[in-house]
Order: sequence, then structure tokens, then C-alpha cells
Amino acid sequence: MKVLIFGMDGRALSTCARALRRLGHEVSTEEDSALAMAHIEADDVRVVIGDGRLPKFGWMDLCLRLRENPAKPYVYFILLESRHVDESHEEWAGSAGVDDFIDRPADERELRRRLRRAASVVGAPATGEESGVPVCTHCHRVQDEQDHWQALEGYVRARLGTQFSAAICPDCYIKNFGPEFHSNQIGSGGQKKLTEV
Repeated sequence: MKVLIFGMDGRALSTCARALRRLGHEVSTEEDSALAMAHIEADDVRVVIGDGRLPKFGWMDLCLRLRENPAKPYVYFILLESRHVDESHEEWAGSAGVDDFIDRPADERELRRRLRRAASVVGAPATGEESGVPVCTHCHRVQDEQDHWQALEGYVRARLGTQFSAAICPDCYIKNFGPEFHSNQIGSGGQKKLTEV
């Protein structure tokens, strides 16, 4: 996935860029919001990691520009912040369009988790080699971005807002209830009397 690091310099920049490359991402950097915006549009960048310490909230200008046109592909915005930032600051930044926060200094494990979440939102693979969601072959639970295992229905509902309803496919209907039960439920006109189980 293409990731732009915005407004970072020095050690924070080199540490973050090195970790992102180890995770398999293409990394670029910009310090000016107009140049960053042009870079994002020209290079199909899907994630921006902005530095919350930028003077005069420089990250906010870029974030607001990204949210101006909802017809453009969505760019996930992660703000690198101090561990001591309070909840009201995060709410305020969220209202400006920030999607997620990561504490400074960002470690590789936390970056991986946040980028998995970003990938699920923007519809891109989490890294160059990962493109799927880990699903247990026995119980069919799904591993989320925080490495927790949850039911598939809960995982999909949290990401898409989709509600599930109970139903049974024709193959499972016959397998579980048998052809005898199936034939007893068919009326004289060949129509099923029972449509839901």
C-alpha cells in the first residue's frame, strides 16, 4: 500500500519510514500540504501518517483538503500524537477528518495494526503480500486489527454496518432436514409452503 508520511522530520521520520518499508509498504514523504495533496492524487496514495506536532496544525490543512471532495478515492489519515493528548483533542481532530491516532513513538506492531484497519477501510491489501483476512479453519472466527478473534458476523457488521438475518440455503436444508422433510413441504402446485426455517 502507498503511504505518505506528512510533516515528520529527523528521527521520527526515519524510524517510521523504516518500519513501514519492513511491513511491505511504499513510502514517500512531504512537508508542504499543497505538495502532499498533489503527490496523493498523482500517485494514488491511500494512507497518510501526519505529525501532530506540526506548527499551526499543518496536518489539519491537508486533512481538510482530503475530505473536500467525497467523489475522490478515500485516503485514510493517521495522526501521530503524544501519549499525553486528551480525549477532547482526539474528538476535535476526528471532526476535522482524522481517522485514527497512534502514540509517539510509533512502534512497528502498532503501525501494522493501524495499517490493517486502514487497508480494510480503503479496500487495499494491508501489505504487498497480505490481501486476505485471517479466518480460523475450524470455528470460522476472524482475526481483527487488534489480533482479537471474533465471529464473522461481528467483524463484517463493524466494518460495513451490515446486519445478518437467519436463513438456510437449499443444500443445507436438504442435508439437515432430509429429502423426506423437503418433499412434505411442497404443495400440490410444486411451491414450497415453508420459506423460512
